[in-house]
Amino acid sequence: MMTSVALTTSILGGAKPADATTTELRRLERRMEDRWRALALAEQRRQPLRALERMYLAYTQSVDEYIRCQRRAAQPRHWPSVA
Repeated sequence: MMTSVALTTSILGGAKPADATTTELRRLERRMEDRWRALALAEQRRQPLRALERMYLAYTQSVDEYIRCQRRAAQPRHWPSVA
């Protein structure tokens, strides 16, 4: 017997959009945190300034990507009208 989630997933043909967005947000958050940690460790190890700048740029880009995804998730969903 299928659970309601499995049944819903099979009927809709995949994961629900909210679940996909949540998964994407988690992935982006992990990437953002990993890049911050890598930058902090590189600074502690006295890496060259040029390398730190590149790492900081990668970190800020991951933050921007996370924010964009968060904003998309917060937008109201418009369902097509069915006649």
